[in-house]
Amino acid sequence: MSADDRLLALCLPGTRLQIWDIPRRRKVPTAWAPKATAANCSKEDFQFTPDSRHLIQRGPSGLRRWDIASGRELPKLEHEGLEDLEFSPDGRFLAAADLDEILLWRTGAPATPVFRYPLPEETISDLRLDVEERRIRYFAGSSQTVVRSLSLDGIVDFRWHSRPAASGSFSPDGRTLAIAHQDTDTGRAQIQLLDSRNGRHLASPPSAACPTFPKVGTVRSAAQCTWPSVPTDAISPTASVTRESPFRRRSCPCGTSPPTASPSH
Repeated sequence: MSADDRLLALCLPGTRLQIWDIPRRRKVPTAWAPKATAANCSKEDFQFTPDSRHLIQRGPSGLRRWDIASGRELPKLEHEGLEDLEFSPDGRFLAAADLDEILLWRTGAPATPVFRYPLPEETISDLRLDVEERRIRYFAGSSQTVVRSLSLDGIVDFRWHSRPAASGSFSPDGRTLAIAHQDTDTGRAQIQLLDSRNGRHLASPPSAACPTFPKVGTVRSAAQCTWPSVPTDAISPTASVTRESPFRRRSCPCGTSPPTASPSH
């Protein structure tokens, strides 16, 4: 059943999963739904998101998701051995655990988790995600008498950007963060200055031309194996760029893309 008691998923081995609209007393068209196996039905691999908009299928290699209204399959979340799935009420976040760690994803960008917490030889159960309090809570150990709480401050708010940063550096006092973003269409790089304490935007100096800045995913020659970074000494404590050209080049392995990790905020 969905969280609002409106939808019922009927799992019959060898047939496509059925979804019933309870208030309207009719079956929802599900030509897009996968065929269920006996293992799927017995393990309850199918479930609805809390907002009743999506159908989830859990498998050995991760999660598949479908939009129920359109039947469109959403990007897969690929991660082996997930247990204790817990979505946020609005469906924007998913917390889960495997044998080694607790993880948190933004469902809109499921390629990489935004939070990881290692489990040092500890079994967990009853994982709970509280977005309003910015916490993940769970029972630690088999006795279920110890509750642990993990802080998600700065992770589950709206100060997050889907576009990855090519590089970043802090000012000497640690209060300002400079992030360089790539524009794959123009070949230029743009710097943003942010307050590291709250993520507030401070300034955006003019973009700089980076003629050898490669597009992400392209294979490069030895002459192209550089990518721009922001020198720490180019940022003053007053959040201004102290150089006319605040880029320098750092080498990276040929045949690979430059690092694309960005701070989660």
